[in-house]
Amino acid sequence: PGGAKSALIGVVGLIVLIAVAFALSTGTDVASNPKFASMEITEETSRQVGAGLMVFYILAGLAILSILYVEVTRLFK
Repeated sequence: PGGAKSALIGVVGLIVLIAVAFALSTGTDVASNPKFASMEITEETSRQVGAGLMVFYILAGLAILSILYVEVTRLFK
């Protein structure tokens, strides 16, 4: 029961993070670059890629911060 609750909190947090990243990504950079027209990249595709990159950057930053936190707390033990 306790492990399932932690897993559910993690999954819900990830879904919220993805929703926020998708809401913040615009996808408007497709129209400004003529190279994208030949690749058939739509504004929606650009928005999804932007949201995915944003989620990656946030999760990578959180991982680095958690590593730094653990190392700093070990210094003061």
